[in-house]
Formats: sequence, structure tokens, C-alpha cells
Amino acid sequence: MRNFEVNAAWEDGLAVVELKGEARLENVGALDRLALDIVRRDVKDVLLDLSMLSFMDSASTGSLLRMHRTQEAVGGKVVLFGMQRFIERLFNRLGIEALQVAVDEAEARERVS
Repeated sequence: MRNFEVNAAWEDGLAVVELKGEARLENVGALDRLALDIVRRDVKDVLLDLSMLSFMDSASTGSLLRMHRTQEAVGGKVVLFGMQRFIERLFNRLGIEALQVAVDEAEARERVS
């Protein structure tokens, strides 16, 4: 398994999550466990920092889309920030427009307030 970390900080109704390393098919379970933890903690909004990712595949992107749909169903948002160019190209290639993207954490916080 390649190096992948999920670090979450929990605030009132908000999760700020940093993804590090290579988000690949074999690591989708970690993203799905994060999504379950978010639901269990009754968190409405999620800010995802992608600045430390060195790779992301379509399977991990699918996990983020599932997280987005879950949060949207409870009136919340998932906002990505720190997106690197290779992730933008992946999203464009896959035709993903549903996810909200911010330049940095400050802008991401504005989008959920």
C-alpha cells in the first residue's frame, strides 16, 4: 500500500481534513471511513485540503463525490482547497463539476459560513 494519510480537525459543525500522499484505489477505505466519521459526528460542512496530495485516481475521486452527495443531503457542503494542477486535470477529464473548489482555507471557510 502506498503512503496515504487522512488528518481531520473537528470544529463546531465543521471538519477540516488534510489529505496527504497518494489517494489511490487501495486507500478508498480510509476516505469512506472518514465519510462515516463525519456522519457519526453530525458534521454539516467539510473542508478538504488537497495541497499535500502527490497523486489522486478516479476511485478516490468517486469517494469524494459520495461524500459530497451525503453532505448535500443534510444541507451541508464539501469544499476543496489547495488543488494542484494534476487534480484539476483529472476532474476536467472525468467531467466533475459538482464539487466546490476554493483557492485556500480562508475562502473555503467563507463558502460554508
